[in-house]
Amino acid sequence: MHTRTTPSGPSALARKISIANPLGPDDIGALEAIQSETRSVPAKSDILREGRAFDGPIVLRSGWVYSWKSLSDGRRQIVGFLLPGDLFGLFGHFPKPAPVSLSSLTPVEIADISADALNSLLCRSPALTAAFAWMIERDMTELQEHVVRLGRMNARERTAHLLLELYHRLRAVGLVGDPHFRLPLSQVELSDMLGLSGVHMNRTLRALRREGLIDLQRRWITIADLDRLKLLADFREQAFLGLRQS
Repeated sequence: MHTRTTPSGPSALARKISIANPLGPDDIGALEAIQSETRSVPAKSDILREGRAFDGPIVLRSGWVYSWKSLSDGRRQIVGFLLPGDLFGLFGHFPKPAPVSLSSLTPVEIADISADALNSLLCRSPALTAAFAWMIERDMTELQEHVVRLGRMNARERTAHLLLELYHRLRAVGLVGDPHFRLPLSQVELSDMLGLSGVHMNRTLRALRREGLIDLQRRWITIADLDRLKLLADFREQAFLGLRQS
């Protein structure tokens, strides 16, 4: 059963959208206010099912969630991972049907936001409007990168690219202890994200370990050679993060 909790401390959403567009204390306070009521969801639970109506945007405050679609024969494609600070269902007329299913990988805390409150906030704050526009653009970039990953990269490249994406997204909200971070994904979940068989996924991870690129133990991963992993994945950090060139 889902239980209600009271959030504490700054939100990951505020940290995330401040990356490229620094926000003042008033904007951060207003953003925190619309996330004032949260709920906890246990690990391995459905949050939304594809086609079912939901009432407004959802902010992931902590934990890991994956979005997915399934075919009629039960085959599953993981579309993406939601990490702390990510937002699902930003705009539109609510209630509306969910385009994908959402399920928790770990225990998570989410905030259900009033669409009217969010729209009102954006109308009052040009800085927040610019920050949310940056976030939308970055989310589109993630989707484009995933299309290229599935369509043109081999198994080693796909895996390296996804691990680098997760590393940089988590690092942006302060959840990486360089060079390691928690990776609460099974090989089944990785293979469903990357379009690989379970056997191929296992061989690929072993190859990356053998090459001294990563170390993966007990759902924690260490990026052993960041530069070589970027080279393997053709990972373009600045474009991916949407940051201004320094």
